[in-house]
Order: sequence, then C-alpha cells, then structure tokens
Amino acid sequence: MRIPVGRTFWWGVGVGVLLVAVGGMPALAQERPDAAVDSAEGNDRALVNADSLSAHERNGERVQELFGNVRVRQDTTRLESNYALRYLNRDEFLFTGDVVIYERGDTLRADTVRYNKRIKVGRAWSNVRLTDGTVVVQAPRATYYTEEKRSAFPDSVTLIDSTRVLRAQSGTYWSEARRAEFQGHVTLDDPETHLDADSLTYYRDQERSIAAGEVFIRRVGTDADTPQDTTARTYLFGRWVDNQEQARYSLVRRRALLVRVRIDSTGTPRDTLLVRGRRLEAYRADTHRRLIAVDSVRIWERDLAAVADSAVYDRVLATGPLDTLGTPRPIPGPSAPSVPSSAGSPSRTTTDTTRRSAPPDRVRDASSPPGRTAPNAPRPDTSAHSPSGAQAAADSTAEVDTTQRGATSTQRTGQPPTARADSALPLEETRLFRAPVTWFKRSQVWGDSIRVRAADRRIDTVFVRRRAFAAQRDSVLDRIQQLKGKHLTAHFVDNALHRLDASPNALAARFLKTGKGTLKGAARVSGDRIVLRFRDGTVRRTSVLGGVESTYYRTPGAIPDPLHLDGFQWTPDRRPTKEQLLRPARIQERLAAPPAPRPLAGQIPPVTADSLRERAAPSIRSTPDTSTTPSSRP
Repeated sequence: MRIPVGRTFWWGVGVGVLLVAVGGMPALAQERPDAAVDSAEGNDRALVNADSLSAHERNGERVQELFGNVRVRQDTTRLESNYALRYLNRDEFLFTGDVVIYERGDTLRADTVRYNKRIKVGRAWSNVRLTDGTVVVQAPRATYYTEEKRSAFPDSVTLIDSTRVLRAQSGTYWSEARRAEFQGHVTLDDPETHLDADSLTYYRDQERSIAAGEVFIRRVGTDADTPQDTTARTYLFGRWVDNQEQARYSLVRRRALLVRVRIDSTGTPRDTLLVRGRRLEAYRADTHRRLIAVDSVRIWERDLAAVADSAVYDRVLATGPLDTLGTPRPIPGPSAPSVPSSAGSPSRTTTDTTRRSAPPDRVRDASSPPGRTAPNAPRPDTSAHSPSGAQAAADSTAEVDTTQRGATSTQRTGQPPTARADSALPLEETRLFRAPVTWFKRSQVWGDSIRVRAADRRIDTVFVRRRAFAAQRDSVLDRIQQLKGKHLTAHFVDNALHRLDASPNALAARFLKTGKGTLKGAARVSGDRIVLRFRDGTVRRTSVLGGVESTYYRTPGAIPDPLHLDGFQWTPDRRPTKEQLLRPARIQERLAAPPAPRPLAGQIPPVTADSLRERAAPSIRSTPDTSTTPSSRP
C-alpha cells in the first residue's frame, strides 16, 4: 500500500510508528526501537523523511519503499537519495539514485548504497566517489564505516590529492587520519615522480609514501642542472622505500639500486651513474643532491667503478652563500704537502741490483740509469686526503674531516660541499669508506678511504687516505705497475689518469721496457714522496723525492716472481660492470619502458566512471543482486 502526500495516517508497525504529515509536507518516519533492539545510548535511532512511502511484504520480509527526496539521519550521519527500500527486520536501507552520505566533513556519492543502521556501515557500488573537499577517492565499490570515517575499496581505487594521483587494485582510506593504505599494482604519479609498488601507505599531511614489494621510482628532471631540464632521469629500485616529498628525502632498503641517466638530443643515454647497496638514502635540495649508500656498495660510471662498505655522493648544481652557518665552505683546492728533510748515504751496488740514496733536495728519475740524478723539478700539486671515516658514512650526522694541508675547512656529512663561484658545475664528490677499491680504466686504487672529485662531469682528483695503494696493468708488458704510500693523490686530465702522487713512506715497483716494447728489467724504489706521470694511460716517468732508496733488476731473469709490494691486490673480477648491476629482468624492463606523460602542475588526469569500471575485474563489474535491488518502482 502506498501512502500519498496530503493525508494524515498513523500506522503501527511493531518496531516503530510512522507519521505522514498533511498540507503537502513530506512524509516523516520517526523510528522508536522496541526493547529487543534498544540500546542504552540509543545510537541506532534514525529519523527518516521522504515525499511518500508504501509498505508491503517481499519474499516474506516486511519492506517499506520511500519515494522522492529520501532523507535518513542517524547521529552525525545523513543519507540522501531519490529512492530507498527499508528492511525492517534487518535494520537496513537500500538507497538508489544519486545517493549521498554526509559524515563530519566526508561526502560519499554512489549510484547504490546499502546502509546498516545498527553497525553504521554503508556499502556502496557503481560510480563511488568520496571527498572531504581536497582529496577525491573514486572506485566501483566501497564500504564506508561512519564511526571510524574509514573507507575500504575492494577494487580499482583511485585517490587524487592535488597534483598527486594514487591508483591500486584495492585500498583503505582513513579520512580523519588522512592516511591511505593501498595494495596490488600500486602507482603514484605527480608532476615529477612516478612510483610503482606492491603495497603503499600514503600520509597526506606529510606527503609521505611508504612502499613495499617490488618498488620502482622514476623522477624526471629533478636531478638535472636546472629544474626545467627534462633530459635527466633518476630511477630507484628496492624492496622497501620511504619517500618523503616535503622533506625531499627517500630511503630505499633491500636490493637498493639508483640509476641516474642523462639523455642527449638523439635520445641516447649518457653520463650514467649506477649505485647499489643494501640501503640508499637520497636527499634533494635546490642547489645539491646527496646519496648515502651503506653495506655492500657497488658504483659504476663510464670512467669509474668502485666497491666499498659505504659511500657518500654529493652533487652540487648551483653556487650558494659561503658566509652562513647552514652552508659549508667550498671543497679546498689542492696544495703541496710538506716533505720531511732527511739525507741519506750511497749504498753498494751489485751486478743485478743497485741501492742508492740521494739528498732530499734532489729528485731521481727511477727510469734513468743508476748513478744519474735528474735536476730539481717543481713539486706537483697534491692534497692530503680525508680520513677513513668508515662509521661516519653510515651516520650522516657524524663529522668527516676533509681538511687538506694548507686549508682549514672541515665538512660534515650532513652538509654537502658548496661550489665556489669559479667552480665548474656540476661539482661532484664521492667518498668511499671501509676497504674501498676503485677502478679507472686499467688502474686499480684502494686504501682506508677514498674521495673522488669531479667537475663538469669529468673526474678531477682522487684522494686516498691511509694505506693507499695504486696498481696499473701494463698491457704491453703484461705486468702490474705499483705505487703505495700512507696517502695518495691521483690527478686526471680529460678523464684520463695524468699523475699519481704518494707520500709519505712511498714505495713503487716499476717494470721497465726497451724501445721495442719488450721487458728490460724492473726497479723497486722508496722515498718520502714518489710521483708517477702518465701519457696515454701508460707510466712514462717515475720521480722520487727525499730519502731515496732504489733496487734495480737489470735483466728480466733477475726480477723476483712475483714482484709485489706489501698489501698488493689485483682483483679485476670484483670490478662492477653496467651489465652486472642492470642484469635483473625487472630492472631492464623498467629502464626500457618509456616514461608515461607527466600531468602538468595543477592538472589531474581524467578519471571517469567508465574507466574505473573497465579496470575492474569481471566479477566486480556485474550488477548488484536483483533480489535486493529494486528493478522498478510500483
């Protein structure tokens, strides 16, 4: 029986009393629960309004139909629709036609909503859209828990927060906490970043995302010399990532890999940097970038490969103020070290070996015949070297002394180096700790700690601190040239090794060749300071300064086998390669895939109900059960 508007009618229904007003006023249904369902607080009471209603039985169940401007209010929850079914025995409503749920700032819209007033839960499907005025969550289906202000989306959910778009197969959103937890093929996009993961927790207020599973992050332009330069791309891989956009910080754990690539005008990758470690921390600022890698670190660049327990990489993109407490001083320039003064006396010479010492003010060319000394030569520019700082690399707040002789600046790992006004940009510095080993073409360098400095993407200087050792393979003689000392400095010109400088307590093992390129002999030389000069990657001259002692092996047969200095190691099989670091199929697939078009700032990619339904599973796209959804109105 349908009750029209304009009549007064009282109807006892067992669990409540219905009142239909007169004079064109809407129908009012005020529920009064009986003792069986009443609670101490009365939180399950509901106020129902509609233009008209009818009551009857359907499948043995008492049902009320509400027509036109349906309004239901329960505490702070309000529901509106064009039509509703009320199941009296189940304390449920089924709303259809422009359904809206209002709950303390939340607005949920859908084509159909089933609401249980006893547990205060609404289940919505078809064109579901939740918003609090700033964030929008869209999905084909949702379950809304009004008391918790929690929404569960079982399939194809999309969250839009300003310029950030988050998509997943399923997820949950807490409106008051402003937190989302999404699972299954999760993607997050903003104008600069794309993220893929198996699961993700998103904190809106902090713009923070914690992703797990096979995590992949791609940034375009953020590591370029200028923000407008989109030729720079940075990729992050790992099993767990904490990405904080406000702090401009990312933490990657487990199978962590960073790939930085610059693309030239033809689309060819160049200036590629690969860094792998158990943990990576990346910081971004307007003028610099910082990367901290810890545990089993592997680094590869075109002209450099390295392994270490930990590393700190700084990249300065622009000059900054030099007179503020928040900005460190520039990286000190090279200066000549002091050389201890100690005179020696000549020693005896045998048929196959010769030992000589020279005064400290004379420089000996170890490749010249015995007994001949070269005239005084100007000392090459060198720098003292940063200490090992092994634990400081792992703790970004620890202080690492990078003071060089003749300079007074110190640098904390929490602050990047600042470029001087005359520095070529970008300025890059890599610090390696705990038994690091580096490779430069045919050279291998190791020590307690290593610092590599580059300017304008070209290696400039390498500083090795304590127990420094350098070895280079002579491809003509198939022998390993060696140099060691307490500290060592390598100078490069056009990315090619130009000079090696070891001091103090320097030792060198040199293999000599004839004019035809055959093995002639060898020399073992020690001194306060030894300098090796290179041409086309080959040692052309060895100079020794202070306390010189040398042993010459005049014939190949007189050379000890092997002729190795203490601490020698030659491990080319440990050298990281690009192919090795990029070997996993998932990494190759990600790098080969072209980046998706980035949304412009302030624009949101269109998300329509059709697109959401199309992405849903077939079982999700099916219509609701016709036994509970009215197909027609009486």
